[in-house]
Amino acid sequence: MRLPGFRSTAGNTPQGELFRRFRRILDGNNRLLEKMAVMERALGGEYVFDRAFLERSVTELTGGVREVISTLDAIAPERYRSLYDRFTTIADHLHDLVAGGPGPLGDRLVLGYHRLNRDLDHLAGGKNANLGEIGGRLGLAVPTGFAVTVAGYRRFMEANDLFRRIGAVLAGQDATSDKENTISRLFEEALLPEDLAGAIGRQLAAISRGAEGPLLFAVRSSAVGEDGSRSFAGQFESFLEVEASGVEMAIKRVLRSRFSTRLLDYLGAATGLEEVPMAVGVQRMVEAEVSGVVYSRDPNEPAAGGLLISAVEGHGQALVGGEQDGDRYTVDRRHPFTMMASRIKRRPPVNDKEQSATGLGRGSALLTPTFLTRLAEAGLLLEKSFETPVDIEWARTADGNLVILQCRPLRLVRPSVPLPAELDAELRRAPVLLADRGHVAQLGVASGQVVRVEPDRRPEDFPVGAVAVCRFASPQLAAIVRRAAALVTEVGSPTGHLATIAREYRTPALLGVGDTSEVLTEGREVTVDVEEKRLYAGRLSGLVALQACREEPLADEPEMRTLRRVLRLVAPLNLTDPVSPAFRPEGCRTFHDILRFCHEKAVEALIAAHSQPGVAGTADGPQL
Repeated sequence: MRLPGFRSTAGNTPQGELFRRFRRILDGNNRLLEKMAVMERALGGEYVFDRAFLERSVTELTGGVREVISTLDAIAPERYRSLYDRFTTIADHLHDLVAGGPGPLGDRLVLGYHRLNRDLDHLAGGKNANLGEIGGRLGLAVPTGFAVTVAGYRRFMEANDLFRRIGAVLAGQDATSDKENTISRLFEEALLPEDLAGAIGRQLAAISRGAEGPLLFAVRSSAVGEDGSRSFAGQFESFLEVEASGVEMAIKRVLRSRFSTRLLDYLGAATGLEEVPMAVGVQRMVEAEVSGVVYSRDPNEPAAGGLLISAVEGHGQALVGGEQDGDRYTVDRRHPFTMMASRIKRRPPVNDKEQSATGLGRGSALLTPTFLTRLAEAGLLLEKSFETPVDIEWARTADGNLVILQCRPLRLVRPSVPLPAELDAELRRAPVLLADRGHVAQLGVASGQVVRVEPDRRPEDFPVGAVAVCRFASPQLAAIVRRAAALVTEVGSPTGHLATIAREYRTPALLGVGDTSEVLTEGREVTVDVEEKRLYAGRLSGLVALQACREEPLADEPEMRTLRRVLRLVAPLNLTDPVSPAFRPEGCRTFHDILRFCHEKAVEALIAAHSQPGVAGTADGPQL
């Protein structure tokens, strides 16, 4: 049965009418990409907006995408009917978000990490949401695991009437220690509802499938707001090396830590028992050969350009808890990430021949230069993705793989703003390579070495933090845009697919600047100021520092958070390769995917029609 608003035109279509329909798809595509760009610029702080802007934007996008699909259906009747289902699902979720709902996954009791991203922190807590983002969007390895969501937590609490019973205990006259013991017993005796227990059991079985022998799990807190405006450092319980049979009890103990008297004092009497909801992360234990911490900026010298790495043998809990010291490395934040300083912990040499003049055993450093580079790249990628310096817990497995265990904001003293006179002098001295050319796709300032790329370049070969210079703005460069400090293209439009990708990754992007072959040569260090449409030779440290000082005061306002969640279903482009088997209606996860699919299939239909014997160009439709 056809959905309202969709009309199919079967039979032969005159070439002029076919071409007009194709033009409608092109015009609709451009109009909707421009609407997405306006929403993304609002997210970037260029516009002040309200709830009415969100409602109007979703309504306009929904109507426009429906029209594009309908036009494709008229060009290729009945061929892509499953697009209707994808459109309806996405549209329903968007209207739910704008109406204040939790979004498409709000009723799930558990969610695998592959379903999570950082904008689902209201469902899974910040720790879980961040790991989902890192594994899914950035492609870095994270532990296999799942979240017991806020919905699962509330299901458990309400099934056992725990909010009321805990309130009654706290209102009593017993000593604090007696209250603690009583609340602990309430949780130990509480039962997980059958639906929640079943969902947890299915997740554990899926993780354990194919494993050689029993697995061990880490069960960690992930409260909503944890590591956000409140750190909750050390307030919640976490458990390591838990057998599958003990996961349910560990989950209950993590939830119970939400109601410790220490935490209740920390939150204050004005915070109700049902506020600060809990989620729990359950992860397969990573067998760590070495583990440690990365600070994407040195907390002692944030402006010094160093990235700080610590490492210990085995699991790093003692290092994180301040109970153990380890190797320490300071690495330059710029490619090729050279060593700036190191402090290697003394380890007994295996024999006298391995004893060096310093008293260290040869090869006693836990990390090789190659692995330090991988950690530095991961640190910069995460800092860029989360738009703040980050504190990362990591592990290296026996086979040399890097696994990100946790990522949170690194709280630093904010750098001082460069003095206007100093900044003005720096700008007057700097050689200008390009000025007043191109189109702004994403505002920002960045510096790095120029790397000239083609669409078929392997993303992993692109140095993290370099400036990507491309001839054409091809959407196949998406993975490189994620790694780049800035993007410059010789040909391109701010409403094109690559511009949308640049805004998604917050990569400063200047498109369509014309020929750059003589001034943007391979390896040259440059500074890109997109707002002023200027490229300078060398690194302008004051201009880069000014960018780092900019704050986003509205970042956590409800409208801004809703816009971020809406754009997750609108802007990302997953269908970048038209010849991929995944390029099909079922692969459309966003409105941008639907538009790209419709555009490519309309082109195919037009080419096929004009390639038929006896078909030529007409006044209505030029020959292709």
